[in-house]
Amino acid sequence: MKYIDARDCRYILVGIAFWLLGMMMAYPIDAERHAYFLRPPNHHAKIDSIDFGMLHINGSVFLSIVANNLLIGILVSAGGFLTGGILTAAVFTWNGFILMLTIRALSQCQDESIVELFAFHGIFEISAFLLFGTIGFRGFSFWKNLIEKDPMPPAVFINWKFALLPTLLLVIAATIEYYMIKTNIR
Repeated sequence: MKYIDARDCRYILVGIAFWLLGMMMAYPIDAERHAYFLRPPNHHAKIDSIDFGMLHINGSVFLSIVANNLLIGILVSAGGFLTGGILTAAVFTWNGFILMLTIRALSQCQDESIVELFAFHGIFEISAFLLFGTIGFRGFSFWKNLIEKDPMPPAVFINWKFALLPTLLLVIAATIEYYMIKTNIR
């Protein structure tokens, strides 16, 4: 079984294009004024008491990070598939927007270890979301074929094994992010 075919490579490029679109939209914004999202809510908080806002599972930051990222992966893949890729494109554009604000704010940061850790975990996280995004963008072909009443190509339907690699990449990214938080918030 080939993991990625030529169509998936095109979908990855489309995902990158939407990420870049979001980054271009955020570039003119003064990131230094909007860098509040990079500051921890309480500099004296213990690592098990941080609330990320969206999800907090049994006081475990690591599980919260993994679950939050998996929810985004499901949103990008299943939600994108059901909306013909529109939701995937919207999430990628928003993430590109936030990524550019983060990059611009971190460029003002004096602590290089924070920048490195953001970059290391981002490589795995973005790769995982792009792989999940190929599932979401496949929804376009599904709906197009359904509307045109063409026979469904079997490649449109997703094998559950396709989600294993991006899930593993998200766990790796969450591990790096967890240690980044643990070592920088005391």
